[in-house]
Amino acid sequence: MRTVKRLFTYLTPYWKTLVVSSLLLLGRAGAELVPPLFQRQIVDEVVSASNLSKLGMLVGLLVAVYAFQQLVNAADMFIRHALGERFILDLRVRIYEYLQKLSLSFFERTSTGELMSRVTNDVNVLESFVTHGSALTIVDLLRLVGGAIILFVLDVRLALLVLLPVPILAISLRYFNTRIRPVYRRVRARLGDINAQLQDSLSGIRVIQAFVQEEQALARFTVESESYYNARVQGIRYWATFFPAMRFVAAMGTVIVLGAGSIMAVDGSLSLGTLVAFLSYTVSFYQPINRLTEVDNVFQEAIAAGERIFELLDTT
Repeated sequence: MRTVKRLFTYLTPYWKTLVVSSLLLLGRAGAELVPPLFQRQIVDEVVSASNLSKLGMLVGLLVAVYAFQQLVNAADMFIRHALGERFILDLRVRIYEYLQKLSLSFFERTSTGELMSRVTNDVNVLESFVTHGSALTIVDLLRLVGGAIILFVLDVRLALLVLLPVPILAISLRYFNTRIRPVYRRVRARLGDINAQLQDSLSGIRVIQAFVQEEQALARFTVESESYYNARVQGIRYWATFFPAMRFVAAMGTVIVLGAGSIMAVDGSLSLGTLVAFLSYTVSFYQPINRLTEVDNVFQEAIAAGERIFELLDTT
């Protein structure tokens, strides 16, 4: 957690851009909550009532809302990704400037390839943290709260059913974090080892060729590469299992709502339009949860990379 807080402190110089991006995301999130209300009106006041007089207006409003969503989305994507590139540029220059101040003994005991890995690969990982981890996390939490409020306003009984999978998702996410974080640390370390081995081999290629050591150098590089591969595959195995499982649990929540809502619609305690709108909001409710679990994966990678970068910046 300390690493995450420190990463956020490095974003403070860009707070104005982050505010603009957050406002755009909030606008998009708010616009995404509107269409199901129009769908509800179309079903109840047009289809069920066999009255087409309002159809043109409602469809026109839906088109306007969707157009607004995509305009805001385009502006936000450009701003966030441009910010991410700016953050990476400034951080990389900052690290290089700091490296120039370190003692010669530090460079004697630290591989050049390892340092290159931290300045390039580890820094690049933080770009996803900036573009997908900072503003999106806050906005998805707000979308989650806003969606929950609308669900309870539409129907309390169905809203309680929507919340059933949430504890399972929360417990599973905590378990996933404890398993994946050390894996990502090993991935970053193994990638540094590869760069170190590559730099050592290429810088000493004349000696390797002079003493016919090509096979031994290849064997060492293969060992390092396989260690990195094994670490990566272990991480892939975790998230390739975890994310589909989480989506399945969320889908079961939608199935429960569909079943219970259908019974309520048939017995007349719930209008068909409200059921349609409720199903749309249920999907919208689970989307931020699924995205937050994926963003959490970005955070875990960023923590592993951030620890290696801060270890370098904390060197006396």
